[in-house]
Amino acid sequence: MVSLPLYLDYNATSPLSRSVKSELLRGDFLFANPASQHQSGKHSRKIINQATQFIFEHFHLESKTHRLIYQSGATEGINTVIKGMSEYSKLNKKKFVFLVSPLDHSCVLEAEDWLVSMGAEFYFYPITERGEVLWDELSSLLKEKINQDCTT
Repeated sequence: MVSLPLYLDYNATSPLSRSVKSELLRGDFLFANPASQHQSGKHSRKIINQATQFIFEHFHLESKTHRLIYQSGATEGINTVIKGMSEYSKLNKKKFVFLVSPLDHSCVLEAEDWLVSMGAEFYFYPITERGEVLWDELSSLLKEKINQDCTT
């Protein structure tokens, strides 16, 4: 059991790495639309393609079986995943169970009505007053939902 508090929302507040700081200090910011046909847009597309290739090579991924989706921020990314998974589940007649913490990002919590309207099941997993996950209760909830799925 971990006795130190864990901070799991590190994305927005993480310190910059030295390499990122040096890039920012150079001031060479790409801001052109990569779908544009002008030189700046083509340069942006080239940088994105290079980054994509690096990620695929680094993680040994195949472009035939994996896709990268670039997002501008957490809310956009979270909503893409939530809505994409629920649309996929509905189209493929797959059960979609969504487990969230009451402390999740507000865009996750605000998606409950939409998810339920799409046929998803939405559950809050149990946490303590200090925000600690109650693992036994979460495990029971998962087993219940998995067993329920196996019998239907």
